[in-house]
Amino acid sequence: MDTYIGCSVIIHDNDNKVLIAQRGKSKKRFPLLWETVGGALENDETPEECIRRETMEELNCNIDNLELFKVYIINQDNRYVLIVYTGKINEKIQYNSEIEQIRWVDKSDVENFCFYGNEAEKLMDYYNNYFIKASR
Repeated sequence: MDTYIGCSVIIHDNDNKVLIAQRGKSKKRFPLLWETVGGALENDETPEECIRRETMEELNCNIDNLELFKVYIINQDNRYVLIVYTGKINEKIQYNSEIEQIRWVDKSDVENFCFYGNEAEKLMDYYNNYFIKASR
């Protein structure tokens, strides 16, 4: 059985809001649910290359200040691994047709959205752990 490796990035701004994207209504899986930017590792690319590619494909932007945040084991037999980064964007966002809309949200907003998979958990981990460390 193959191991699936996914990569995502929590994009944050200087006010510590994070960018979330609503999946397009035409998506076959989980349409209109909210998530962060990311996707599957392809061919021989590194996780960082995957994040840079996905950010360009989905938002037509380059990602800056890319840092490893956390690795999640999604299922018990370790067959789905999610590598999560944090980063910033300093360009105008022009999202593609796979995205219905984007929003910048803070910690108090997270519970107001219907997220795909462990997205809400990872955003709360960011606010409860990473943000505290980064602000010291």
